[in-house]
Amino acid sequence: GRARRWAVVPAAGRGERIGGRVPKQYLPLLGRPVLSWSLAALLAERSIHGVVVALAAGDRRFARLPEARDPRVRTCRGGARRELSVVNALDALADVARETDWVLVHDAARPCLARADLRALVAEVGDDPVGGLLAVPVGDTLKAAGHDGRAERTVSREPASMYACCWTGVFSDSSTISHCEPVQAPWQPSASAAAIC
Repeated sequence: GRARRWAVVPAAGRGERIGGRVPKQYLPLLGRPVLSWSLAALLAERSIHGVVVALAAGDRRFARLPEARDPRVRTCRGGARRELSVVNALDALADVARETDWVLVHDAARPCLARADLRALVAEVGDDPVGGLLAVPVGDTLKAAGHDGRAERTVSREPASMYACCWTGVFSDSSTISHCEPVQAPWQPSASAAAIC
């Protein structure tokens, strides 16, 4: 059959880096939780067959989101780290995804995914054997820190294509799942593997 597209959304984070009692995926943004915007962007793309959201154990906020009632949305238990949540979500797809399907990985706390960007990513990836990343050039100043965590120097962004912020990855299901199956805690991903999560 024709390849389908699935989305995986790691949403089990506790928001430790920003502090506070509310995880950042549930912080309000223009009257809705951040996660609601992220899911709405994915669900607006009709070519996405289904979405798996990896949630923290005991998450009581997700069920209140309107997107939680969409029949294309299913949940699974997230992991202790983002990459483990992705692995759990891929595992939750194992009974419905085919080897020819594609999986998009999109972080719960990335609410500004434009439909045109998502469509461009899917079109650009096409039949690539591995997949691709949606990234935007870095416009901010980059600083390199020393061992003490203090900024030591400004990093040149030239050439302009050298640095980019990754937002969404799309990967062929068979290649993604085959690389993730042997994962066991306490696994530490390589730098490139962490980039897709």
